[in-house]
Amino acid sequence: MPIDTKEVEKTLKAIKLKIEKAKEDLAESKGQKKALLSTLKKDYNLENFIEAQQTVEKLTKEVEFLGNEIEKKYTELREKFGF
Repeated sequence: MPIDTKEVEKTLKAIKLKIEKAKEDLAESKGQKKALLSTLKKDYNLENFIEAQQTVEKLTKEVEFLGNEIEKKYTELREKFGF
């Protein structure tokens, strides 16, 4: 059975378009990554996403701790002053 060259050509063109689109998407993603890293460095003095994640985790724990402390002190004040 002979190969339909038109069909093969059509398929190859579709694959080529998908590859070109993937390359464009990759370039765009790299640009976004570079911009995000620049912002992390400039605004927060962080070198990479791992440092950012660690900082977020640390700050989240601090916020949770401080929230608990505030709640505890508030409860103490309510009990002490009866309101």
